[in-house]
Amino acid sequence: MPTAVAISGSPRRHGNTDTLLIRALDRLKAQGIPGELISLSGKTIRGCTACNACRESRDSSCPGISGDDFAP
Repeated sequence: MPTAVAISGSPRRHGNTDTLLIRALDRLKAQGIPGELISLSGKTIRGCTACNACRESRDSSCPGISGDDFAP
């Protein structure tokens, strides 16, 4: 059975983006498709610093990014 995942990248929790995604998930639910809203609001996300350390070490993790909510 398919499951829908809606990801809100808006920094405003409960803003327009969240409202729109919730409405979309409600319509899918009415059709029997369960779903989940994931909000990135309040998360610390750091981008790539292009240090190339991951390329040199052939490691999938990035040593240049630390302290965010997505680091392993």
